[in-house]
Amino acid sequence: MVFIILLIFLFHQQHLYFVYRQALFEKFAPTLFPNSAFSSSATFFGDIKLQQHLLANRAAWEALGTGKEGTTYKFNGSVIKTFTPGLSPFRNCMQNHSNQRWPTEIPVSIEFGGSGPSNGTFSGFLPVNTYFMEESSSNPQWYLVTPLVGGGNTVNLARRLRSQHPYKHFREIDSAYRPAFDKLLRTLERLHSHGYCHDDIKPANIFVNDDTEWILGDLGNVREVNHQYHTSRIWHDNHQLHNCRANDVFRVLKLYLAFIRAASNDRDAFDRSFFEGQEPLSRLFWWTAADVPRITADELRIRSTVDGPTQLPHSYSNVEVFQPRPPNIFLATFWSRKRRLAYAVTQTLKTKNPDEYAKIWAFTWLFGIPVPSC
Repeated sequence: MVFIILLIFLFHQQHLYFVYRQALFEKFAPTLFPNSAFSSSATFFGDIKLQQHLLANRAAWEALGTGKEGTTYKFNGSVIKTFTPGLSPFRNCMQNHSNQRWPTEIPVSIEFGGSGPSNGTFSGFLPVNTYFMEESSSNPQWYLVTPLVGGGNTVNLARRLRSQHPYKHFREIDSAYRPAFDKLLRTLERLHSHGYCHDDIKPANIFVNDDTEWILGDLGNVREVNHQYHTSRIWHDNHQLHNCRANDVFRVLKLYLAFIRAASNDRDAFDRSFFEGQEPLSRLFWWTAADVPRITADELRIRSTVDGPTQLPHSYSNVEVFQPRPPNIFLATFWSRKRRLAYAVTQTLKTKNPDEYAKIWAFTWLFGIPVPSC
């Protein structure tokens, strides 16, 4: 009996191993640029003097944070993002360089942000001041340099609003920042209209230029609409929408509501109104959720004007509100109603898209992450 159980376990483990190795292979497949200069070569390396100036003053760089790919710094009005080989696979291969890989974020940033502070390709994206690889170092790294956005991201903004204006109601915050949300949807529509999805929209990746302009940042996960990742096991495990454009749009809406909730002085009032579906903001969410597989950035922007933040709360009979479910029987028994409601809102608005489970079963700690060859 023990032998049979062990055999079943080993069979299941092998099945998951191959399934998730394939899923990671699909996730780390390159982003294609069929209509871009990057389909033939990568020629822009930026201002050599700027590169030399940055490296000469490395000791003065101030660390902003460390992620899966490397460390991000700020210095003299610039953000310097480093990409260290070996921390996370570089998905894209450089054309005309047989085995040279580089971070996908570099070509995507130049494609949409432009190659200089006064040469932005599209508004709503960060222009690239320069990029380069420091090969002379004992630890060679790629560097991507963009302008510093003084407002940080929406996480930082929500914290500032709570500390500086602790008595603001969520309606006031919505009224102040709905224009920035609408502009962000225009930016997302530009990305989508060129055949790409962001795939990693979350609060830390939306940068705040000012109260009316938010910037779509961290483009390292941008992929073409028909990329194989969008049908992978990891994508489905995280309950992402089959339509990656609609998935981006819904995540932007979730992000915006999470920002309003975090910045307001009365989170309990927000949570109650969210599942009542009578406030303009909650109506907008449930209206969108009702037909989310077909939603576009432009359609959501139009709906945002219909359910504007200045309208008085009232109920729409044609908007279906999904009632919150308790996390499990144990927590439903011992948690208060307020805490259960807060948990339900948090779960509904979360924008995480992890792959740790896949990496565990794919034994990446032993065999590494599978990537397509150049």
